[in-house]
Amino acid sequence: MIYTFGPFELDSARYELRRSGSLVHVQPRVFDLLHFLVARGGALISRSDLLEHVWGGTTVTKDAIAQAVSAVRTALDDAREQPEYLETIRGRGYRFCAAVTVVDEAPRSHSVRAPIGELAPRPSPARSALDVGARTNSPERRTAAIVAHLRAAIALLGTLEQPAAESATVLQALLEARDDVA
Repeated sequence: MIYTFGPFELDSARYELRRSGSLVHVQPRVFDLLHFLVARGGALISRSDLLEHVWGGTTVTKDAIAQAVSAVRTALDDAREQPEYLETIRGRGYRFCAAVTVVDEAPRSHSVRAPIGELAPRPSPARSALDVGARTNSPERRTAAIVAHLRAAIALLGTLEQPAAESATVLQALLEARDDVA
């Protein structure tokens, strides 16, 4: 899922935040916090909700939440006093206050037809989602990792001009990798 707001684009499948097309580096927990808030745009989110859904019930101090919120504001170049994106509701929680547009999936890049041996290795969005899923036992993350993996498999199979037997071998390898995640 891709969320756009202002000059920002948050791609939950690729685990990326971009501002005007340029990658904005954020720590994984900061990304998780931003994603949680953006996905619930306009809703008031309490600290207990953040602890449960972003920190997975792990015991953390109020300072840890405040630091993560501050890091989100820094990444978005947002001011606490006059927030454009993240509003603090004193004693209640936080609200993502910018208008958010949801895009179902990332735009597809052009496909290149080449035999398997000629495909150059490149970073895979599914790989980053799998890495994220491996760091937690969250069912949502595991599901997101599997979906990203299957999307990558479908995209890969669509670019190949291979006999069915070779395509089946590639698909079998991807399914085995999926089983490692699940």
